[in-house]
Amino acid sequence: MHCRDKNGNCAIRNKIYEKFLRDFFPIPIPISIDTNKHKKTSKSNPVASKTEEKPTVFICYSRKDEKWKDKLLPHLNVLAYQEICIPWHDKDISPGKEWVEEIRKNIDRAKAAVFLVTANSLSSYFILHDEITELLGKKDKERCF
Repeated sequence: MHCRDKNGNCAIRNKIYEKFLRDFFPIPIPISIDTNKHKKTSKSNPVASKTEEKPTVFICYSRKDEKWKDKLLPHLNVLAYQEICIPWHDKDISPGKEWVEEIRKNIDRAKAAVFLVTANSLSSYFILHDEITELLGKKDKERCF
């Protein structure tokens, strides 16, 4: 996925990630980054302080499949550490916030989405009738994803 040089810099070395980045994000891909300057600000969102600056990748999944979402996050965090995008999922909702409103706000902000397709997600009324409907409407309207 990545490697470090003698200065501790990190670079993407995976062609699949590189293609994903070039296809979805119209920004230059950094050749390397200084990993010493990046501090993890939360368990699920390593660059949470820069959420407004970078494109958001919305993760749609059933809470019953949280273990699969947790297996996906390290792969998306490679992009977050490169400061290319911010993965977002419902665990990033602050306590006291209206969760439906926060989900809709982040769907509106998203430039890409990952839908974890499982029996649990396909049988969730909220996912199928709210999240997927909004994501597909956004795709048609803005021609993103």
